[in-house]
Amino acid sequence: MLTTTKTVEDLRLLEAADIAERNSEYNQRTFKNDHGTPGCMLGGYAAAHPEDFSFILGCPRLRNGKTAKDHENYFGLQSDEWAELFDYVGCGNAGRDGKKAAAYVRAFVERRALARIAAETSK
Repeated sequence: MLTTTKTVEDLRLLEAADIAERNSEYNQRTFKNDHGTPGCMLGGYAAAHPEDFSFILGCPRLRNGKTAKDHENYFGLQSDEWAELFDYVGCGNAGRDGKKAAAYVRAFVERRALARIAAETSK
């Protein structure tokens, strides 16, 4: 029997993609823009979820997280995947293009879901 193809972590990433796509001031290279609005994918998501995140010196931090691994786990990512999506050249070096970043994350989530399905069907 197949499990659901989208996890809670996938849904968080898809929401981050939606936020990035709508952000007219998107900038993958900064958490917050000079006037305090969210810049990158992580900054936008964190600003939309103050119940889970706070900003310390302009950087989003999980309220209950202590390590980088806690942040990776929140989105269900390995360290290399975290860098692939949230690094300053993340989302395929999206730069200031929120639509490009969103498309990259959606494709990432789809690949991950297909890999889970393939792993389950090969059991």
